[in-house]
Amino acid sequence: MEVTKWEASLANVLIAHNLSQLVEDGKPPSQEAVTELFPNETKEQSKERYEAALREYQEYNTRLYFLVAPSFDLRGPWEQNDIETIQRDYAPIKSLLRDGNGILQW
Repeated sequence: MEVTKWEASLANVLIAHNLSQLVEDGKPPSQEAVTELFPNETKEQSKERYEAALREYQEYNTRLYFLVAPSFDLRGPWEQNDIETIQRDYAPIKSLLRDGNGILQW
């Protein structure tokens, strides 16, 4: 498979911003995964750890969005539809959070 210039640039940006693992995982942490990693914690400790992990994921996922979204070329007959899809699914106007992994997988 030929690596495009955009894919090579993306890989460099991910490395430079320490986001490679976030993209490789491709999804937020789950409560089950946290519980498996720390089986001796109480339910409350596990919940707190999960919530902290989710906040961290959301922060890095939002950073990812702002790094990659400007690189998309939406010009063409589907431009308005694409913009609306991005705003609805990956960058809701009323939210401070963005979905970098989601838009990359789109």
